[in-house]
Parts: sequence; C-alpha cells; structure tokens
Amino acid sequence: MRCYYGLAVFTLGSNDATFDFCREDAYLIWADNLDEAHRTFATKAHEQEYATGTCDDLSYVKLAHLVDLALVDDLPGSGTMDLYSRHFASLETYREFEIHLGGRRPF
Repeated sequence: MRCYYGLAVFTLGSNDATFDFCREDAYLIWADNLDEAHRTFATKAHEQEYATGTCDDLSYVKLAHLVDLALVDDLPGSGTMDLYSRHFASLETYREFEIHLGGRRPF
C-alpha cells in the first residue's frame, strides 16, 4: 500500500443565512494505486456532507471540490517529513483567506 495526501474544500452554512464559510480538510489515504486512492478520497470526503436541516441549527456541509490528491513519496519510520507542497501565485491572495495570517474570520 502507498500513502496519498488529499485536500478537499467544503462549504458550510445555514439556510437562515446566519453563517456561511468554507473549510479545507486534509486526508491521508492508504491505497494500492491512484484509482483506489481517488475512490477512497471521494468516499471519505462525501461522508462529511450533510444537508440543510439535519442539525438543530439548520446548518449544512457540502463538498465543493476535491482539490488535489498526491502521492507521499517518502515515508520515514520516524522523525519529520514534508507531506505536501501547495503552490500559489500571490502571498497577498493567500493572506486574504488564511485567518492565521490576518484573513477574515469566518465565524
């Protein structure tokens, strides 16, 4: 089995419009090949979804995108490793959504 790293983006909100924001989830997926990893990733991500009205606050979670799925090339037995690298065109744009860098808080 090989290890894959997946990123998924979800929209979260309520039907009374009291809140609306997005969430990015990271997954480690163990699979024999890329096709199996894709199927497992999609299944696990969809398990996070629920429709409006299923909770007391009438909130919902909806999968927006399976952003990326990448093979983790080097798994050490212990220590530190780099799981995944993201590339983007603008640090300013990244800061707009990253709350740890001063971006708008969703709630």
